[in-house]
Parts: sequence; structure tokens; C-alpha cells
Amino acid sequence: MSHFSPPTVLLWAVLSIMLQTFLVTHLWKFDRFQCLRWNAGKQPGAFQRVMTYTYLATMPLLVIFSVTMTVIKYREGYVALPPPPAGATALEQESGLRNPDQIVILLSGPIIPKPFELWHKSSYDLVFPLYLLFSVAWSFEMVTHLEEFNFWLFLINTGERQRTWFGSGEFQSWIIGSLTAVVAMPLVAIFTRKNFLELEAWVFFVGSLGSSAITIMFIYVLWRFPVFLRRIRQGGAPPAVIVRLTGFHELNVIRVIFRFLFTLPLFIMALDGIRKSDHHPINQSAVSTDFLGALGGIGCMVSSTLTLLVFFPRSITESAGYNPREASTSIASHQTHIQKHRHLHAHHHHRAPVSPVSPFYDDEDDEPLPRSPSLRSDAVPMQELPPAHVHPHAHEQRPRRSRRPRSAPAGSLHPFIADYTSPINFADVPSSDTDLPRHLANT
Repeated sequence: MSHFSPPTVLLWAVLSIMLQTFLVTHLWKFDRFQCLRWNAGKQPGAFQRVMTYTYLATMPLLVIFSVTMTVIKYREGYVALPPPPAGATALEQESGLRNPDQIVILLSGPIIPKPFELWHKSSYDLVFPLYLLFSVAWSFEMVTHLEEFNFWLFLINTGERQRTWFGSGEFQSWIIGSLTAVVAMPLVAIFTRKNFLELEAWVFFVGSLGSSAITIMFIYVLWRFPVFLRRIRQGGAPPAVIVRLTGFHELNVIRVIFRFLFTLPLFIMALDGIRKSDHHPINQSAVSTDFLGALGGIGCMVSSTLTLLVFFPRSITESAGYNPREASTSIASHQTHIQKHRHLHAHHHHRAPVSPVSPFYDDEDDEPLPRSPSLRSDAVPMQELPPAHVHPHAHEQRPRRSRRPRSAPAGSLHPFIADYTSPINFADVPSSDTDLPRHLANT
């Protein structure tokens, strides 16, 4: 961020602090920080801990990096460069400035944020540790998004096959990609530490290239997700799961947009920085660097916020004291009662003449159901109606309309789908059907 102005770096710091505050508040309302416990989750283990702690460690690292860089930027300030002499480039003139106390500031020269080479020693010594911290945070971010991509791809490709996540090819792909990101990003910072401008350019290039590749692959998941939702809806997935997955699909669409808003600006700046040329039109322009830097900060923080909502989904319905499963059960019971009442009414229509005072009979015990209060024996007798003409074929059974085929039983769904919560909080599929939940074992 050598070419970024202090206000641009300040934007990164403000957004990261806001996101960190929202993260703490959200986790408190989510489950009172119970998800941070070592044995939290449906199936506690190494995978659950790695995903939880790597994601939660990303934001504090970004806060430390952005806040410290903001303090340094404002402390160092700007510098006015003298106009380059004939035959010398601006880069050569800038690289020749080493001691800020010996610079003759000319009002006619360009005013730029002070480069790394002109920083005081206390600030200069913090550049490599800060960018090493930033590279580690970016690698954790790639681990998070790579896991989510592989998890959604696993669900879409699973169907009715009862295969395990830890034995799938998607899980192996996540392991390889995560190890590559965690090792490669810090090594890039270490190998380029002798030249801080190259360090910054190559960290931005490798990080934005890896994150852009993951985001491009995620478009394939978004393309197949509507078909996946229709399939599990026909398979009898619980309504709460359908609603949650539909909401996650919409969040992922928005998040992919902001992911590109984060990676593409930094990738453009990195490509301009690693070119073997003395002329870098993008990085030497104050407008382009501040604009691209601001877009990258907004995209990074917004996409991380949406990831928080996907990984730790908070149900407003349950927070308000309602259980959606109980509500659906009561509605189902009410519908069953209505259907039984209609069945009894239809059965009585074929057994007895229509009369406003005839009781309804149950099929099982032929006991009359309670009459309406207006049909009691002590009520005012109604005027006798004339006998209605009944068609001779009125009692013949009418042909029934063709109904839609019933959906598949819930047991045909993968257990991840039938009991879905989030991409990092699940229990892997047991190898024995006897270990499956009761409503999934009866297939």
C-alpha cells in the first residue's frame, strides 16, 4: 500500500473495525460464543476447529494490519518530488531520494504519499512484518472460501448417494488447495522482502490470482444451485432447510459480486507493479490507486460479512422464541383434521339423504358428531323443506382428477441436506444405516 493515500488506508481500517465489531455482536447473539468452544458443533473435530478458528482469525489480522498501516501513513504523510531533469524518469528521481531531511521540496513537483524508502526507521522496520501478517490473513481467507466452494459442490454432486464428506474428492481438493495457500502466501512475502515495492506487488498478485480463481469456480456452483434446490424440494426436504438454502444462494450471488470487487482491483494494480518497466501508469496515478484501493477494501469487508452470515446463520425466528418445526407440525395436524372432516362429510353424502338436521356419522363407530348449537332439539324447528329431486346416478362415484406424482420420501435425501445448518457445522454421514437418524434410516 505504498502508493495508497492515507485516507484510502483509513477506509480499510474503519471497515475492518466495523466488521470485527459486527462479528463479535453476531456471535454473541448467535449462541453466546458457544461456537468458539473446542468441542462445539454437531461433530467436533479437527475440521470444525480449523474452519472456525482460521475464519475468526482473519478479521483480527486485517484489523492489526490496516490500523497500524493507517497510523504509519498519517505519521509519514506526503512528499513533494522535484521535477525530473531532462533525460531522467520520475522513477529514477524517486529512487534516488533516501534521506527526507536532505530533500529540497519544490512546489512545482508532484505531491505523492511518501514512499517506503523515505519512511523513518521505526516505520520502515514494520513493513515486512505487516505484509507477512497480511499474507497470512489472505491465505486464511482463501482457505475459508475454498472450503465453502468444495462443500457446495459436494452437496450438488451427491444426490442420493450416501457418501461421506471426509472421503470425497472435494474434501481432498480443499486440503490440497488450503495447504498451498497457507504455504505459498507467506513464502511470497519472505522471498521478496528485500524490495518492499516488489513484496507488495507479488503479495497482491498471488493473493488476488488465487482468490479470483476460487470466485470464478464458484460461478459454476451458483449456476447449478437452482436445479439443486428444485431437486431437494421434490425429495421432501424440510421447509426450514429449503428456506435457509434459498437465502444462502441469494447471499452467495451478492458475495461473488463483492469478491470480484475485492480481487480484480488489486489484481490490476499487481499486474502493473510486477511489469519490468520504469513506467507504471496505474500505480503512478493518484486517482487510479485510490479508486482501486477503495474498491478492494469495500469488496473485502462486505464479502467477509456475508461469509459470516453463511457460516454462522442466526435464525431470527428461533431468537424470537418460535420453533419453526413445531409450527409446521401444528399446521400439518390442522390440515389433517380438515381433510378428515371433508371425508366424513363426503361419506355421509352417500349414506343418508341431505337434511339440515341430519347428524354426521364417523366411519368407525357410527357415533353422531356433536351438533351445532343452532341445531339442538330445544331450538325453534325449521320449516320443512320440499323433497328435492335426486338424479338416479347422483350416488355414482365421479372419476377422480389426475394428481401430480408424489415427491420422493425424505429418506432419499443426503443427511447433510435433511439436517443442514452451515458449511462448517455438520455431522459426517456414518457408514452404517443403523447410525443414521430415524427419519433417514427407513429407506
